[in-house]
Amino acid sequence: MSSLNNQLNNSEKGSRCEPFFTKVDPQKHCWIEISKKNFDNNASWLSQLIGPQRAIGAVVKSNAYGHGLPVVGQLCQDCPQISYLMVFLLSDAVMLRSQGVTKPILVLGGYDLPLEQAIVHDIDVAIYDQETLHDACRCVRELKQPLDIHLKIDTGLVRLGFLPEELPAVIAALQQLPLIAIKGIYSHFAESDNVTDLTFTNLQLTRFGQAITQCKEQGVAIPHVHLANTAATLRLPDTYWTMIRCGGALYGTYKKELFYQEAQNRIPGFNLQPLLTLKSCIMAIKEVLAGTPIGYGCTYTASHAMRLATVSIGYYDGLDRRLSNNGQVLLHNTIAPIIGRIGMNMMTIDITHIPQAQLHETVTIIGNHDGVRLRDMAQRLDTIEYDIMTRLSANVPRSVIT
Repeated sequence: MSSLNNQLNNSEKGSRCEPFFTKVDPQKHCWIEISKKNFDNNASWLSQLIGPQRAIGAVVKSNAYGHGLPVVGQLCQDCPQISYLMVFLLSDAVMLRSQGVTKPILVLGGYDLPLEQAIVHDIDVAIYDQETLHDACRCVRELKQPLDIHLKIDTGLVRLGFLPEELPAVIAALQQLPLIAIKGIYSHFAESDNVTDLTFTNLQLTRFGQAITQCKEQGVAIPHVHLANTAATLRLPDTYWTMIRCGGALYGTYKKELFYQEAQNRIPGFNLQPLLTLKSCIMAIKEVLAGTPIGYGCTYTASHAMRLATVSIGYYDGLDRRLSNNGQVLLHNTIAPIIGRIGMNMMTIDITHIPQAQLHETVTIIGNHDGVRLRDMAQRLDTIEYDIMTRLSANVPRSVIT
């Protein structure tokens, strides 16, 4: 304690001395690496798939599918193939503007800030019901400044959006307000990832086409018409219109291998790569005898003498607790199983078969390697990759690697 007090006292002597604890090393706990090379690669392949006459809207909602909104926002800003960024919350769009993103941004409907903020920061907004329509009209009247909107049409998902039969009255109302520009119109598929039956998807496509026709009949030319999500982008060229909205594909994930193969059949060499690598480090190593119970609840008992490593990551960081006695990680290019229950900040792995493993070495939790890919983890948990990515805590540091 006296040594600590001396350090603290010494730190107070200089007029501009550094605080006692100055820096946090993210590689002493867990961290996420985002590959710029793979992001640019994915955007390039998607651009080839849809053709140069169509735009790509990058869906960066939910902290960019867990990849980190500030990080991915800058990747989008720097990538020539990305025309739009699309978020769910208005606060996310304002944050992107504060980070220097100048490309068009569309808010897909979560207005957690007053709509006036969209006008101030030059952000496009989705108008999807009478309340958002009236709020948009009020804002432009009060501020006397222009607002760009995208009309959301409910073609069958039954979530947000005007019904097609409501559209004529909506357009007529907007035509009375020249400060509001209809910059886009869009809808969202309910089951474009259905492998065998596209009946409902085709019905939605027909309804959306009718809405576009209605706009034309009322003399409205809309620059950005977008319907295709990742699944539709990979497999349904008729859904492209003038812009696609891609989340999963840009991050190197896709729900069905079949859809990916269909894209490869159309574009030889088509190759999406995951961006995200989740890593941690070994914080302790110990050996136990046969019969030793491991971790909370004693859910694992050593059947033989074992060498174990405690890894600095837990469910607080977003690692699914269902991976207890069920998951695996990568160490020295070798798979190591997770044993015992995953704790809030730590977990245990079996490194008996990896004798060269040492304290502080890096462990890959999610990466582009058999056994620890996102899809491997999703299969173990009977869920989708998006679920795993978006669970990753925003507190885990993200950084871009080239």
